[in-house]
Amino acid sequence: MPPIDQNAGTRKYSLMKTRRVLQTISVLALLCVAIAPAIYMSNRISLDAMKWWLLGATIVWFLVTPFWMQQKREE
Repeated sequence: MPPIDQNAGTRKYSLMKTRRVLQTISVLALLCVAIAPAIYMSNRISLDAMKWWLLGATIVWFLVTPFWMQQKREE
């Protein structure tokens, strides 16, 4: 008989919470990619500032997204 894991429920909750936080960061990064050009078109930021927003958001997205996408979804 295999040993009973007393922390299995806590670990599952922690993974689900971590996944949700990573997904939120990923969505926010995508929103920055979508919003930066709109702000630029309204002449509120310069072209260079928009490029930095796009670069930063892209880097954040590529750093964060693989971590939540590789986790198996637990229901």
